[in-house]
Amino acid sequence: TIEELLKRYEAGERNFAGIYLWYTDEVFNNVNLSEINLRGASFRDFGFYSLPGVILSRADLSDVFLDRQMLEGANFSGANLSNVCLSQSNLRNSNLSGCNLSGSDLYNTCFWGANLREANLTKANMESVWLDGVKLSNVNLTRAINVCLEGVIYDNTIMPDGSFRSS
Repeated sequence: TIEELLKRYEAGERNFAGIYLWYTDEVFNNVNLSEINLRGASFRDFGFYSLPGVILSRADLSDVFLDRQMLEGANFSGANLSNVCLSQSNLRNSNLSGCNLSGSDLYNTCFWGANLREANLTKANMESVWLDGVKLSNVNLTRAINVCLEGVIYDNTIMPDGSFRSS
């Protein structure tokens, strides 16, 4: 359970690779899990409103299934989110600066107000992603698929075709 994970984390453990966390109806606001290793973990049926404001800076969440999660205001700065499934998640006002999202499934994910500065979105599935008003500063979109970037502000952004764009 998430409660057990939090106790082990507080005791100094950081490697939880491959863990399966099942449904909870608890809400864990602003939980700090910086530098945790959750590579390959599963949060299926975890509960949509479980982790608003979670702090996962410099965490390894590669190959994690995190769809339909409420992660509004979360801090993923410097985190490895490569090949993660975040489809239909809410990341409004979240910090994803320096985050590796390469190969991730971001279908219908909301990033309104998010900080994506220096994020790597190479080969990410960006179908129906909500980016209105988001500034893509030094973001890499090389070979990202299904990209619709209406309402986005560009600043030295590498586009899917490899070209650079600034607004």
